[in-house]
Amino acid sequence: MHEQSAVMVFVTRPDGSFSITVPSGSYIVEASHPSYLFDPARVEINSKGKIRARTLNHVQPSAMHSLAYPLRFKSRGRAPYFQRREQWRLTDFIFSPMVKFVTTFMLA
Repeated sequence: MHEQSAVMVFVTRPDGSFSITVPSGSYIVEASHPSYLFDPARVEINSKGKIRARTLNHVQPSAMHSLAYPLRFKSRGRAPYFQRREQWRLTDFIFSPMVKFVTTFMLA
């Protein structure tokens, strides 16, 4: 978990889970791993201690999708470190401006 304004200390259990105690407020919880991607979650704790968790959506902040608490992060897949090369297709060659130019003069 990343916390920019305060130091967070927690102990990981053997199964990989952990728990922390924080004051009431709104927090963004994000799991990070060098090989896998995870979706962040927004956790809101009111003054009475009631906890509400939902997915974090930067594009539509008003869109709410509730999450079960305690949170269980599932991987979205492996992290792409490299961009996939665009595959070569025959239509790329046929519709190339140079091929059109050469075939126009060969047929004329």
